[in-house]
Amino acid sequence: MNFQQEFTNETKLKEKEYEKCIFKNCDFSNYNFSGYNFSDCLFENCNLSLAKVDKTSLQTVLFKNSKLMGINFENCKDFGLALRFENCVLDFTSFARKKMSSTLFKDCKIADSNFDQTDLTKAIFENCELTNTLFSDTNLNGADLSTSRNFLIDPTQNSIKKARFSRQDLLGLLFRYDIIID
Repeated sequence: MNFQQEFTNETKLKEKEYEKCIFKNCDFSNYNFSGYNFSDCLFENCNLSLAKVDKTSLQTVLFKNSKLMGINFENCKDFGLALRFENCVLDFTSFARKKMSSTLFKDCKIADSNFDQTDLTKAIFENCELTNTLFSDTNLNGADLSTSRNFLIDPTQNSIKKARFSRQDLLGLLFRYDIIID
């Protein structure tokens, strides 16, 4: 992707629309992005923790080596929502009721987060830490969690047809049965 504009070490933005922009080493913690539009953008080495994203448009946005703790992505605009996360911290983040099919989560820490009623069809969780993350009425059909760990996913409350899991993490699917596996 060819970026048209680069923002480095920013803490505030002057406009509300950004297309083909890269944001590097920016501290947007607690920033109010409500009503902003981002299209074909990259956030690299940024802190967006506790940012407000009410009615924010995120169309083809990559977050790389960034901290996104406590963000309620459930408040973003649905139209065109396309996200990708690489080596990010997404603790205490909510994606509830979002359509995020084919989303890539690579090398991310996603602890104490919420995927309630989220469409994660064919999503890829590559080498992710999912401790205490809620999956409830979640569509994980065709999703790949085979390299991720510490998840608890109840097959009776989630759709997991053709989803991929590793053998060593099958306990994360059987936890509700209180069985012992040797």
